Amino acid sequence: MKKNKLGRSGIEVTEFCLGTMTFGSQTDAETAHAQIERAGAAGIDFMDAAEMYPVNPVKAETIGHTEAIIGTGSRNPAGETTGFSQRKYRAQGSARCGTARRSAPRR
Repeated sequence: MKKNKLGRSGIEVTEFCLGTMTFGSQTDAETAHAQIERAGAAGIDFMDAAEMYPVNPVKAETIGHTEAIIGTGSRNPAGETTGFSQRKYRAQGSARCGTARRSAPRR
């Protein structure tokens, strides 16, 4: 499987990425884990997630379920990207709402 550098980080991830936006809503944990295993068997070591997943629709009671499912799987991916919603930080009164690293809230 071809690998590409992830931005300027020096990290290499597979050319294909497993999307996870339905894990925890339309896709139950057992099926999600099977998809993760199948992607790994195909050589894919890169998954996309976000703190607001699952979506369709976004619900307060399911936010974060996707990342929890990924974290409980038997395969530990080499690469996982995650994002954050600007809306969440605006609602908290943050003036730093951009998605660039320099704008992300710091802890």
